[in-house]
Amino acid sequence: MENDESIDPEDWMSAEEENLLVQALDKLEDDIRTEVESTVVADTVAGERSQQPARYRKLQVRSPVSTEGEIRSTAQNGEQSTHNEEHSGASALTDSLVTISSGTEEECINLVSSTDNSQISVVDLTTETPLEKYRGKYLKVTDLTAQAWCEQQLVYSFAVPREILETPAMARGTDLHLAKELEVHDIEQVDVKTREDAWAVKLLNIFISLTQLISGAQKIREMPIFGIPFGQGIFFSGIIDEIRWSETEGLELVEFKTRVRSKTLPSASQRRTHKLQVSLYKHMFDNAVRGELTKEALTAHLRLRLDRPISDSVLKHMEKLDLNTNDLSGIADKILKTFQFLPQISSLTTEYTSQSDSAPFAAETYDFDEVWLKEEVAKSLQYWKGEREPVGVDIEEAWKCHSCLFEDKCEWRQRQAEKCVKNNSINQVTIH
Repeated sequence: MENDESIDPEDWMSAEEENLLVQALDKLEDDIRTEVESTVVADTVAGERSQQPARYRKLQVRSPVSTEGEIRSTAQNGEQSTHNEEHSGASALTDSLVTISSGTEEECINLVSSTDNSQISVVDLTTETPLEKYRGKYLKVTDLTAQAWCEQQLVYSFAVPREILETPAMARGTDLHLAKELEVHDIEQVDVKTREDAWAVKLLNIFISLTQLISGAQKIREMPIFGIPFGQGIFFSGIIDEIRWSETEGLELVEFKTRVRSKTLPSASQRRTHKLQVSLYKHMFDNAVRGELTKEALTAHLRLRLDRPISDSVLKHMEKLDLNTNDLSGIADKILKTFQFLPQISSLTTEYTSQSDSAPFAAETYDFDEVWLKEEVAKSLQYWKGEREPVGVDIEEAWKCHSCLFEDKCEWRQRQAEKCVKNNSINQVTIH
């Protein structure tokens, strides 16, 4: 069993902070429905691939219902979001140390018991599925990575009103992410009027990323990706940090993670979520390369009107790309064809950067395991489809609870404490 209690909780941006940051950055797109990012090319580079990527212009979409300052403050880590929730009052709770007996092995963890019997209402599976209740039309890839850390924590983050406070580590991580983005492109804003406009810019972002790779750029960053993994009937959207050409002329998919102080890798549990993230990105990218992604998915899952005319503010950028169309249908056709000019992703990497000096210090590569990924996705989607209740961490990973914002109110944790007390009582009776 891995023991992560020796890890300095202030040394890493914790998984709790990482998940909350991702969730906070995710929700603006759902709330205002129109804000996305788009990349629009300034110059196309032809010929041999150089060591420096082509520099192009990236458009940051300005929502008509939000100020520029609000967008800029939240739109620097892929899929944007806002979290205007108020912190709910917490009841007084006490900690009790419980010894858990399992065969001949005993493990001690701190479990919380409530003094006022207050409860958190999470999901009513009889009315609507969690997907409909919390996400609406589709999931973010980061929803599954948060689930892999602690599904119960993810559910509480949706269900319990609270204010998400940005820690210095979170702010620094966002700044480093933006700095990497600005290494390869500039940022410009564009107005959108409809959801079709917003998705048009997202599709343009994909198109520009693909054409940059095809025409000579060594790397691209912040590329949207979407799909329906393993035909499970649920649409996913995400943002790939980086795709670059490897020395063997293959495509390497890279995810960036930051480290606060010491230059050591995070726990195996956290690294597992990183593997899940890049694996799911590869699966959706490769599906598009194989021609398995269709534009009808945009209509079926997002309820977009493919034939709705795109606004002039977006069309002017399409003209720079010689896209002779004025609706989503034409853009989607072009993108899906362009995907097929590229090879599938050949390698997966998570790169770790120190916040102290902004320098990468380690990289972990993964073998793509499609069987494992399919099982993880299927298990996660059981919850989103309303086929089961949410679950918390196993006893072996109860150390995660100590840094969780919901530790004092977690029903899963309370139930595990009650089981421990019951099991201990039974064992004591048996011994006597």
